[in-house]
Amino acid sequence: MLLSANTLRIGIIAMIGAIVVLNLLDFVTTYIILEKMDGREVNPVLVYLMDITNTIWVILVVKLIGLSWVCGIAYRRWALCQRPLVFWTMLAVTIIYMIVVLWNSYVIINFWELYSEN
Repeated sequence: MLLSANTLRIGIIAMIGAIVVLNLLDFVTTYIILEKMDGREVNPVLVYLMDITNTIWVILVVKLIGLSWVCGIAYRRWALCQRPLVFWTMLAVTIIYMIVVLWNSYVIINFWELYSEN
């Protein structure tokens, strides 16, 4: 086995926490881009939901529903979640969210640099 059971447990719990924090950071950076910079959302599902509700807060609601679902599964199926495949999947999801937050931050920083020059 590549990872011990204890390492898997600690890693999965840490990654769930990281995913929660990254989701909040993703919402904050997306909010800044959409509201302050007149940007646009590229996720077609979220665009559709924002058009229906006429608000960007639906993004936060969707994120909270998704996170609640993931945490609920992790809580109810904890024994099943302690497999190496789950660990590596959670690591991939964490890295993807990190890339999204870094990209959003990059867009915000570049916008403010351009805006401050004018």
